Amino acid sequence: MDPAPLTQEPDLAAANERLLVRLGFDLHDGPLQQVHALAQDLHLLRGQVLALTGSDHRDQLAGRFGDLESQLTELHQDLRDLAHSLEPRSLLQQPLPQAVARELKRLGRRTGIATSVERDGAFDDLTASQQIALLRVLQEALSNVRQHSGAGAVHVTLLADEDGVAMAIRDDGHGFEPDAVVPEEDGRSGIGVVGMRERLRLLGGHLELASAPGGPTVVRALLPRWQAGIG
Repeated sequence: MDPAPLTQEPDLAAANERLLVRLGFDLHDGPLQQVHALAQDLHLLRGQVLALTGSDHRDQLAGRFGDLESQLTELHQDLRDLAHSLEPRSLLQQPLPQAVARELKRLGRRTGIATSVERDGAFDDLTASQQIALLRVLQEALSNVRQHSGAGAVHVTLLADEDGVAMAIRDDGHGFEPDAVVPEEDGRSGIGVVGMRERLRLLGGHLELASAPGGPTVVRALLPRWQAGIG
């Protein structure tokens, strides 16, 4: 089947966002509620077990229960953040630079990773589809940083000019060999990278990935200026 023409691709991007909204609702109504109920059950169990435990082991058990409750609290917050990030409205409440700063602040709060952002140019004429696509790419890139990179710092650069907008996410983690992890066009790329590439492709843009063992890693997203039939 031939690729969808550019005039249809914004519709595909919108359909993808609708799926994410549905996922956010399902996440809120399912796992979030279940984790909350589990935390309540664990708190009740803690009281029952400690009441039946001798003083020699009570402090040790109380500490273990405290660790489990802390992990559940962190999981609940992570799920809440994820559900919120899946709502397109949350990605459009602020201009792109401020929204990027918000995502970086969230990363720093959760991980202790140092973050910074710099900008050059005007971003006021980005379409909703373009801003959502760039922020989805950012979220995926930051998720990879948090889970895999071992980075101590992340820097985001935003550049807008007459040709389009570019966003570069650079981390100082241990890096990797892109050709070994993300082969070109062979279907074995990680789902996250495939998703980032596809989001940008649907809007006429593309993704660049540069890394090496020892780092740094740079993810660069590029989108052209909006044209009728593309954005």
